Amino acid sequence: MARAHGTGNITEVEKGRYRVRAYIGRDPVTGSPRFASKNVRGTKSDARAALNLLLADVAEKRSRGKDTPLKVAMLDWIEHAQALGRSQTTLDKYRLINSKWITPLLGNLALNKVDTYSVDKAVMTMSESLAPATVSNILAIIKAAFSQFVVWGWMPTNPATNAKVPQRATTERGVLTQPQVAAILRSAEADDPDWAAMIAVVALTGLRRGEACGLRWSDIDWQGKRITIERAYIPTDDGHKITATKTGKARTVLVDQALEFLDAHYRRQIDIYGAVHPDGYVFGIDGGATPPRPKTVTAFFSRHAKAAGVHGFRFHDLRHFSVTMGVGTGADVDTVARQHGHSTEVMLNVYSHADEDRARQMVSKMRLDATMPPIPEDRGQVVERDEG
Repeated sequence: MARAHGTGNITEVEKGRYRVRAYIGRDPVTGSPRFASKNVRGTKSDARAALNLLLADVAEKRSRGKDTPLKVAMLDWIEHAQALGRSQTTLDKYRLINSKWITPLLGNLALNKVDTYSVDKAVMTMSESLAPATVSNILAIIKAAFSQFVVWGWMPTNPATNAKVPQRATTERGVLTQPQVAAILRSAEADDPDWAAMIAVVALTGLRRGEACGLRWSDIDWQGKRITIERAYIPTDDGHKITATKTGKARTVLVDQALEFLDAHYRRQIDIYGAVHPDGYVFGIDGGATPPRPKTVTAFFSRHAKAAGVHGFRFHDLRHFSVTMGVGTGADVDTVARQHGHSTEVMLNVYSHADEDRARQMVSKMRLDATMPPIPEDRGQVVERDEG
């Protein structure tokens, strides 16, 4: 039963557990009411006290002056996102982007000094070193934060609404080929066969970099020929951390030849360390006690791609290679998407360019069981089509 309490309410979820909610305004897009909430264990008095603190916090945020520095307001917004129940992965992303880009470029401006020009200027600066898609993601976070500031009365309008991300002239990188991947593997194996095994496994399975770094031996079902992907090891603002997958969901990846590379890698680990901990990190250091640093993995791949004469590709392109290879087998898009942890929509949008040669092979086999009627010898005068 919910009990009204000022601009919030208290709901007894079960004996000794309550949910308190404080009204924080309406969504600037949908107009729907929005609330900050918190779960409380204890008595009704404890719940009332918690709600009073929540209401006081909301009131404090609303009372911020328009001369409040953006860097202070952004911390309030991230805290608000946490109160709304955003995932830890999302909150970590907000904090990382805020500390690395938003605060250095805009943080010292007072809210009443932030305008579209200053946002556009920040976007231009980011575009000098980041891909347009990455800048778009950061701009989306800025727009979301500013929309909430409008709800709180800190800004009259959202100055990021009309900001634009400049588009670079596209340089089609294409997709890694089988010979290119083989050349990278030969170079990597001569240096470190264990990390070369990681390159091979990622090329065959399409694991994301963080997923490969967070892979444990206990995730591998040798008999069933499958791997469970349920975590990632990713960089954060203050180091690295184990977190959920990018989609927040575990998935099962079926494997075949990848098991051969994993088995060889497993045997090498036994030769070196005498044993392999069943829950150790597959490609970790110290015998699997510590997961590999993602940036170190990228540097290893880049070094051997360069040594193999393969230029312009990133470690993540092994994932594109895997998807393209999966599509090339003739598997349907849904199957390839599930195997790689993609939505079908993303598959269609991101990989539609994947391989024109295969597309041409496909259309060459698309034939009607019919013939065109013969063309008369005297077709008369040829008239150009009016395309208007």
